Amino acid sequence: MNALLQQALSYAGRGLRVFPLHYAVEHEGQLRCSCGNLHADNNNAAKHPYGPLAPNGLLNATSHIETIKRWWGVPYNIGIRTGAASDIVAIDIDPRHGGDEALAELERRFGALPLTWRFLTGGGGEHVLFRHPRRPVPNNAATKLGPGSTFAATAATSSRRPRCTSLAAATRSRSITSQTL
Repeated sequence: MNALLQQALSYAGRGLRVFPLHYAVEHEGQLRCSCGNLHADNNNAAKHPYGPLAPNGLLNATSHIETIKRWWGVPYNIGIRTGAASDIVAIDIDPRHGGDEALAELERRFGALPLTWRFLTGGGGEHVLFRHPRRPVPNNAATKLGPGSTFAATAATSSRRPRCTSLAAATRSRSITSQTL
């Protein structure tokens, strides 16, 4: 069983719904997206849904074991659907757009975030995951939380992107194991 399949099954076992994303391929000594597009800004490279298996993107996300086994015969990156479907919300902290400063200001005003899963992103930021509050969560975090901070679907830690060899669990002191979420 390949590592990505194992990870996708692990997420599904925790109730998270997953869907296949494009993956990084080597082309002329560089990693590029498997879709064949160059993605000049790399914002969507290897993190957008793999259309033939997930034609409706995150709406195709599942925790159905047999579907996941069928999907991950190829090294697709793993997308995790956020929201009520997986009972999580993710805040995307993007330091290139002021996300670190916005988060620091929020923590100064309201206290440190609770211990939870954190995933490093290919752009040097992180996705911070929380239990879904069981009420609508507007997708306007940039206005409510500050610049560089948005609610997002998330690419899992084992995913590979052109700008990094793999995404990894964040190493901040507040980061903890998967048992907490």
